[in-house]
Amino acid sequence: MLRIHYWGAGCYPFLMADAEPPPNDHEDELQLALALSLSEAEAAAARPPRPESAASPRLPDDAWGVCADSLLPHELCRLARVSQGLKRAITSCRAYRYLRPFTLTGHAGAVLCVSVAPGSTIVSGSADGWLKEWTVAGTQATCQDIVQQRARKIVCAAALPDGSVVTGNQNSQLMLADKAADPPGRMFEDAHGRSIFDVAVRQDGSVVSVGMNDDTAGNWRDNGMPSLKVWDVAEGRCRISIPVLAVPICLAVLPDGRVLVGCSSPHIIVCDATNTIHYLQGVLLQQNHTGGVNAVASLPNERVVSASDDRTLRVWNLASAIRLDLSNGRFALKAQCLHTLQGHRSSVLCVAALPRDRIVSGSRDKTLRVWDVTEGGGNCLQTMRGHTGWVNCVGVLPDGRVVSGSRDKTLKVWGCIK
Repeated sequence: MLRIHYWGAGCYPFLMADAEPPPNDHEDELQLALALSLSEAEAAAARPPRPESAASPRLPDDAWGVCADSLLPHELCRLARVSQGLKRAITSCRAYRYLRPFTLTGHAGAVLCVSVAPGSTIVSGSADGWLKEWTVAGTQATCQDIVQQRARKIVCAAALPDGSVVTGNQNSQLMLADKAADPPGRMFEDAHGRSIFDVAVRQDGSVVSVGMNDDTAGNWRDNGMPSLKVWDVAEGRCRISIPVLAVPICLAVLPDGRVLVGCSSPHIIVCDATNTIHYLQGVLLQQNHTGGVNAVASLPNERVVSASDDRTLRVWNLASAIRLDLSNGRFALKAQCLHTLQGHRSSVLCVAALPRDRIVSGSRDKTLRVWDVTEGGGNCLQTMRGHTGWVNCVGVLPDGRVVSGSRDKTLKVWGCIK
């Protein structure tokens, strides 16, 4: 039989198995259902009447769905190893099958960017020059080629509300891609300059990008002048070019319209509605990153998260940030670092926000990790393994599932993180 131990109020029960396997699979299931937050009355109601001469009945799929929804995928897998009866019951329920990851293949090069478009479709860009759209239904996905930029890597992509996609390639060119248009790809009239690293869509439908300008003034390195640009999508023209003092690598748009930028030096920049640049700094020196910032994302309650080459993620509170004048038109934001998340074994390359105050990150260590960023949290909830190359990019579907793109040329869709 299973022995159920409760460690503290409100905690999930801890299940242990006796040395001998349970004699009755049905008793296995009933006790596990009770342990996984079904009340005794609910479990009894879920159990069909047992004829005296019949074999032990099984809990209905719907009852196991409740059990599966109450635990994380790795916890279900652990419970499935308790006995053969539990394994059959758990792995056959619809909820468990939905949690299992599946792989999307079709790219001939590393997947460098993903974006989730309206309608739960996934758009991916690759080193093979192809922009592809994936329609996910349950645990299956169909692929449609949108457009190819020959001999040009697609390094970044952002989906617009109308379903079209803005991409940036290795030659610093932006393109508006729309599978319903003819042709499906239209290049912007202007280029970013020497290079482009990331794009994002603002609330007013305009696009922002970060990269390096042509060095016309001769006052920067040979690679050009780092800048943040705002684009008119319809005209394909640059509206505003804002110089910055560090090489920008990634960006995210905050709910209030401000733009958050991560730089290859350990700098994070906040650009406000007046296009004023603020350099985000920790209240304490040791709260700052010690490596380049590869990814940033917005979180609820005026918080942001940054992912770095120093193998950590940091959660910042912008609500209480103090603005300081650094002279020469430069400003700093002194913000409290709420969490420093440690666990990845190499550079953290991407991050995205999940429901219920959680985030998911991808790393050069080929894993994804799910983190709790609630007040008092800051711990890793789950490590997801399966990619054989760096995890370059990550996104979140409306149903809570996670999509990741990797150097191993594949995308993976991971089950709902409860």
